[in-house]
Amino acid sequence: MNLSLQPFNGAHMTSPGTPHLSVGLPSMTSFSGRQYKERQGMWTGITQAISTALEASTKRAYPRPCGHKWWNQDCTRVVKTLRRVARDPTSTPEDIREAKQALRRVVRLSKRQFWRSKVDEFEEPKDVFNAVKWNRTDRTEGTLPISPLKEGDRLHTSTDDKASYLVRALLQKASCSEDVVLNLEPINNPTLPFPAITEKEIYTAVIKPKNSTPGKDGITTSILGKAWPALGPTISILY
Repeated sequence: MNLSLQPFNGAHMTSPGTPHLSVGLPSMTSFSGRQYKERQGMWTGITQAISTALEASTKRAYPRPCGHKWWNQDCTRVVKTLRRVARDPTSTPEDIREAKQALRRVVRLSKRQFWRSKVDEFEEPKDVFNAVKWNRTDRTEGTLPISPLKEGDRLHTSTDDKASYLVRALLQKASCSEDVVLNLEPINNPTLPFPAITEKEIYTAVIKPKNSTPGKDGITTSILGKAWPALGPTISILY
């Protein structure tokens, strides 16, 4: 398999302000097998060719962190002051300590003002219930809170207690004395004839999804759309 970057000679990938580039593809006859390893090798070559073309024609954009919602211009200002003082060779340890204290003071004030403004926006009782979750520290980041589980008069709130209760309630019940006898007949596995997939259907499945988040290969659907004139026939072989 020979996927390489070549001068513009037809199908190409373009970017504003950058030269035209083309991805050199192997002939269609070089891919006769359908084995898993061969398909993996094909896709690896395709992603490498796209990555090479992107690196040569565009500048990679890295996402910027959104930061804390309570962060404001005052916080940015004191951070710059702290950095300037820390880099100044004439600064004393006392100057650095005062700059750090100023940063803590401004951050504390910014947080207080932000959360007070949020509290002032409460209009319904459910807003108070949602506010209780703001400072939850008993769950890992990225997980959603689960409502407490009630077992008689006992309330389970922690993750371990909930898991233990669910195991007892769902998995450790005494088996029914009158088990149902299952008379299973032989199962036939009928096969349905599927029509051959067309290149248009493959294009729709690959390019049309609106999710712009790249996968492990870092290639988005918009990039595949630009490369489809050159890579479409080869990508279609994978299906």
